[in-house]
Amino acid sequence: MQLPNWTETVIIYLACTRIGAIYNPIPATARYQEVKYILTLCESKVFFVPESFRNFNYIAMTEAMENEIELPNVVIVKGHKAYQSFIPYEALLSEKHSESEELPESVNADDPLVVLFTSGTESNPKGVVHTHNTVLYGTYHGENFRCHT
Repeated sequence: MQLPNWTETVIIYLACTRIGAIYNPIPATARYQEVKYILTLCESKVFFVPESFRNFNYIAMTEAMENEIELPNVVIVKGHKAYQSFIPYEALLSEKHSESEELPESVNADDPLVVLFTSGTESNPKGVVHTHNTVLYGTYHGENFRCHT
């Protein structure tokens, strides 16, 4: 997912936690080489992008990658235009889903939840896998994170 800090970002994150998918936020400032590297390394199946943000065209960047890598099976675009091979985010909201749709039996607290990447200043970004436990640790033990000077 390469969206700015929009409402959709939170919705996608919460959906991932519910269905047991691994959430991989890519900074909105990342460009072609970093995004291509991360999508390939993570073998992403779904990719959310904005149509544009801060005068950058994410669609053109994503389409350019098609010549070099196999794009994720589904590319979902948050924007106003219709794109031939990409799904508009709004289409997800218009589909009816049942509460009885199959969800994973259970999600274990030690299952991977998110892959976060470094900036890759001197080389390719490095991914760090966090489980549900490591993400929630600060919530339950936040007092242990205080800096003492």
